[in-house]
Amino acid sequence: MSNNKKKKESEMQEFHDSAMHCLNRGLLDGALFILRKNTEYYKSVLQLGECYEKGIGVEKDNSIAQEWYRKAVTLIEKRIEEEHSAEDYFELGVCYRKGEGVEQDNSKAVELYTIAAQKGYLSAKHNLGIMYVNGLGVEKDEKKAFDLFKECAEEGFIESMFLLGEAYFNGTGVEQDYNEAVLWYKRAAEKGEPDSMVHLGYCYQEGIGVEEDIDTAWDYIYKAAELGWQPAIDILDDAGLLEDEEST
Repeated sequence: MSNNKKKKESEMQEFHDSAMHCLNRGLLDGALFILRKNTEYYKSVLQLGECYEKGIGVEKDNSIAQEWYRKAVTLIEKRIEEEHSAEDYFELGVCYRKGEGVEQDNSKAVELYTIAAQKGYLSAKHNLGIMYVNGLGVEKDEKKAFDLFKECAEEGFIESMFLLGEAYFNGTGVEQDYNEAVLWYKRAAEKGEPDSMVHLGYCYQEGIGVEEDIDTAWDYIYKAAELGWQPAIDILDDAGLLEDEEST
């Protein structure tokens, strides 16, 4: 990529980051204004598609959403022709996986994820693992999925840490090992992954892979709830603890 292209890419990313900052703060009009000013950048165009698909700051309209998604696909395909970057292959794979701007095609998604994964892109390896473990667009292969999750987890990819813990807990693609499951749940939880916190809560409550410790179990549930994780909030609510927490 030339210096001029790098500069333009950086500027577009900054605009996009500003839009996402507004979106996350609920400043929807500001976010949409910035996104519409940044439609040469595929990430902003994808976000506009999502806004129309989900009715975020605009009236929900799937046909308009698909128009934006198609524009994003065109931009990504052009980037692939010019740069052949792993991220672009991955993003196009996501479009095929979700049917955004293209006809939904799991096999095509696997093909694109594989190209990105071969270039070392961790998100693509993680998504490939999901495809293999579920048999989406490829023959189901739990061992292959486990190997991909393990590779990503060891590189620090948080979502893979959780799924690696799940694999060990359930014996999916590997011999069941509760101690290893807890180890990877903890590593993911330390990085703020709430689903791992809920699973750790269960492990500590039942003494699975760790010594039973009810106080620690609830600590993990509360941490996940504080992050807004609905399953943890539901657990507290069912236990009659949510109201007490809110009133303190």
